[in-house]
Amino acid sequence: MGWLSDSQEQGSQKVFLLEEANGRVWLERIPGYSPDLNPDEGVWNYLKRVGLKNQVFSNLKELGKGLRKAIRSLRSHPHLIQACFAQAGCV
Repeated sequence: MGWLSDSQEQGSQKVFLLEEANGRVWLERIPGYSPDLNPDEGVWNYLKRVGLKNQVFSNLKELGKGLRKAIRSLRSHPHLIQACFAQAGCV
C-alpha cells in the first residue's frame, strides 16, 4: 500500500491510495485531507499530546530540539507507531 499525490491541480490535491492484491495494482481516490486515513496524523497527535505536552519553547531552535527529543523517544516505542498505522487501516 502506498500514497500518490497530484499537486498539479490548483487549490487542492488529488490523493490516491495505491494497493496491490493478487499481482494487480489499483488506485483509489481519497479526499485531499483525510486525517483518519493518514498514519502521520496519529504520530503528530501523539507528539503534541505526550512528547511535547506542557513545554514552552523560547524560539524555533528550542522547539526543534524538543521535537527531535520527542521523536527519539517515540522511536523507542515502535508499538505506538504501529498503532498509528493500524488505526489508519494501513496494517
